[in-house]
Amino acid sequence: MQDREKIEHVFIDIRSKKHDLSYRFIKRLFDIVASISALLLLTPVFLIVIIAIKISSPRERVFYVQIRLGRNEKPFKMYKFRSMVSNADKMLSHLKSKNEVQGAMFKIKG
Repeated sequence: MQDREKIEHVFIDIRSKKHDLSYRFIKRLFDIVASISALLLLTPVFLIVIIAIKISSPRERVFYVQIRLGRNEKPFKMYKFRSMVSNADKMLSHLKSKNEVQGAMFKIKG
């Protein structure tokens, strides 16, 4: 490579790294703002779901907590609205014979 080509190559690399950093910052900022906005907009819907769950089963918990594996297989807690009986994971072994779906899913139609 000639000296001029080396300089141009280094300049392009530096410029692309600056672009990469600014892009990641803007993307991260957008992710945070969009997430907060979505949570604020969906709060009334979440409250309705919470009330509906409590009306249908007043003594049961509203959220189902499940351990999942994240980045680098680090476990984290995931919270979901409960859409089944609270001890469904313990009842699974007794209900497997009624499963109507093949594969990893489990489904019993009404």
